[in-house]
Amino acid sequence: MHQLDAAREDLRRSEEDARNRDADAQNALAKQTDQVSRLRDSLTVSEDRVEEARQTADRYANELVRVQAEAKAFADQLDAARKQLDDAQAMAATEARDRDVWKGRCQDLREEVNELRARRRQSKILCF
Repeated sequence: MHQLDAAREDLRRSEEDARNRDADAQNALAKQTDQVSRLRDSLTVSEDRVEEARQTADRYANELVRVQAEAKAFADQLDAARKQLDDAQAMAATEARDRDVWKGRCQDLREEVNELRARRRQSKILCF
């Protein structure tokens, strides 16, 4: 009977060990299930952040293209303004030279007219 009691005691310990191992396995499974759930949540958050980063990168890329186009347009306007300024300076220089030439010619004509008047006066005086 002693063997029977010992066998029953071994069986009871084995069942208790099995229940403890089962409880430990259930606890481990629950912990791993929680960890998987947290990892899935973390993955979802990370995916959302990646999508937001992509959208931000797209917005920045579009903004960069727009700013580059504006910069090119401003550069073209600046080049056109510089050309207009160069043309205006060239025309002003030409007009200044022409004015100086005409001023000189006008002065020469005045001197000639004054000479002619002086000769006329002299010839009138000699005629009388």
